[in-house]
Amino acid sequence: MARLEIAKRELEDFVATRVWRRMVEDTIQESGNRQQFLVTADPALDATAMARCQGWIEALVWIIDRPAVLLEEIEYTAKTDKKREEENEDGNRR
Repeated sequence: MARLEIAKRELEDFVATRVWRRMVEDTIQESGNRQQFLVTADPALDATAMARCQGWIEALVWIIDRPAVLLEEIEYTAKTDKKREEENEDGNRR
């Protein structure tokens, strides 16, 4: 899959939008609804539904955490690129 480069500023702007905040609020509410189902469900009768519910919650967590993960990737890439450039400059000076 082709890698889409995202600028740190773009990510920060996206997370600051009302749309993202609404998605987070809706996701948190849906996660709470599914957790409530897990609390009240009978594991003997609702095992499949409970497993699906847990999968949904994990997916929702992944979505909410994604901007933070992308930010870490951007910062790490910038740091390693800078280090690589410094090493190249040092190697060219010799």
